[in-house]
Amino acid sequence: MFIKKIAHKIFNKILFLFYVDQWTIFYTNNIEAFKNFSLLKEIKPPIDRLYADPFIVKNDKGYIIFFEELIFLHKKGHISALEIDKNGIVSNPKKVLEKDYHLSYPYVFKYKNDYFMIPETKNNKTIELYKSHNFPYKWEFQKNLMESISAVDSSLFFYNNKWWLFSNIAINEGDSTWDSLYLFYADNFMTDSWNPHPLNPIVKDLSSARPAGRIYMTEDGPIRPSQNCEQRYGYSINLNKIVTLNENSYEEILLEEIKPKGINGLRGTHTFNYEDDIYVTDGLIRRKKYK
Repeated sequence: MFIKKIAHKIFNKILFLFYVDQWTIFYTNNIEAFKNFSLLKEIKPPIDRLYADPFIVKNDKGYIIFFEELIFLHKKGHISALEIDKNGIVSNPKKVLEKDYHLSYPYVFKYKNDYFMIPETKNNKTIELYKSHNFPYKWEFQKNLMESISAVDSSLFFYNNKWWLFSNIAINEGDSTWDSLYLFYADNFMTDSWNPHPLNPIVKDLSSARPAGRIYMTEDGPIRPSQNCEQRYGYSINLNKIVTLNENSYEEILLEEIKPKGINGLRGTHTFNYEDDIYVTDGLIRRKKYK
């Protein structure tokens, strides 16, 4: 067993001299295309970086995609944005938010006439709220929604006259952030006084706990995208119907799973969002460093 582990490590080191596992963005206007990723349009990053966690917003000119951009050499993500105009032309990315700690999962949402963002700031032990003052390229810090917390992929949802905050949390040092979903609620999202749900963690499962995008409404009720990390981190996406959501109870059921299929080297997918008629996701692809 020991010799096999050493051999596996040596193999991986040799492998990654020539290959890189790279998150990239895909989009489509056909939800059925997710059954075969070769049918999706790809926004491919340069080989020295990744694009992950896409969130999409519609404006008068077309669409804006916010995402994590991480240059491998720097080992720290920042938030970037790109535009897709009405003719389908994709702009070059622009950096919109950077800190001295890692940022990812730019949960962008609109409230009244303003846009807000909750990026993942686990490395700063906070859940932070930002507001755009020159959308989409200028964001200013508003407040910490929570402090002294190891939280990832925090996701807000307004439902039944309350704000619900979903987040995967590692309670103790060294705990996994993949398998424990916590829920909090408040009357106003601009607060640092969030009430913990009495059933926390409301989901304790590697296959469905960690958020994977905005919760969205359908005719049958709210749908919560989640990551399936049972096989590996960010392997696939589950779409879960929320059956019950109130101050005392929570229940959800699995509707369907989006698996990484259709492209050679596609190893995972872990974000799903849509706006109007455009769906965005990401995919983990093993690529050659040199051609």
